[in-house]
Amino acid sequence: MNEIRSGAGSLSIKATARGPVLLVISQVWYPGWQAWVDGSPVDEPLRTNYLFQGIPLGDGAHQVELRFVPSLWRLGWLLAGLTVVVLIAVVLLTVIGKHRNASPET
Repeated sequence: MNEIRSGAGSLSIKATARGPVLLVISQVWYPGWQAWVDGSPVDEPLRTNYLFQGIPLGDGAHQVELRFVPSLWRLGWLLAGLTVVVLIAVVLLTVIGKHRNASPET
């Protein structure tokens, strides 16, 4: 391996293989990890040794990218966005209702 970069929910590896290999990464396997090899998406990383992630590689130099994008995370953001929209609508309807019910001063 030539280079490894990691960040929150992401991992980037430059690896050189001599023939077909399984790149085993000591990153805990968990549903939601997505992988790309040389810019092309691959199937979900394999579960290796029950705990780690594995990416099959062919001969040569490769750029491997892993990102953690769980489906529940997207659902959580969608629900949070809908909640904000509903709260804004309730506030606007309350303000409009109070404005309509206010008696004009004489």
